[in-house]
Amino acid sequence: MSDGSGGPSSKSMRCEQKEAYDRVAFANQKKGEYFVTLTEQRREAKNYSIEACLDAMNPLKPFVSDTAFYNAYDKLLSGVQFREGFIKLNPDGKLGWINRFGSRN
Repeated sequence: MSDGSGGPSSKSMRCEQKEAYDRVAFANQKKGEYFVTLTEQRREAKNYSIEACLDAMNPLKPFVSDTAFYNAYDKLLSGVQFREGFIKLNPDGKLGWINRFGSRN
C-alpha cells in the first residue's frame, strides 16, 4: 500500500512492525519454554543420579549376589532411563530388578 508519496503507508509499516513484534514475542516464549524444560530435565537427572541409585541399592546388597549387584550397578551407569526406572520401583521391584542380573557373566 502507498499513501501517494511512493513509499509504504504508515498502516503498512504498522502491520510490519506488529508482525516483527509478534515474531520476537513468539521467539521469547519458545526460549522461555526451552529453559523451563531444561530446568526440569536437570532436576529429574539429579533425582535419578548414581548417588540416589546407590542409596536405594546398598540396603539390598545383603539379599543379592555380588554378581547381580555389580551387574545391576553397571546397567545403572549406562543410562538415566535405567536409573529412572529403578528409582520408581517399590522395594520388592528393586530387589527383583537387581536379581535378574545375577546370571550374567
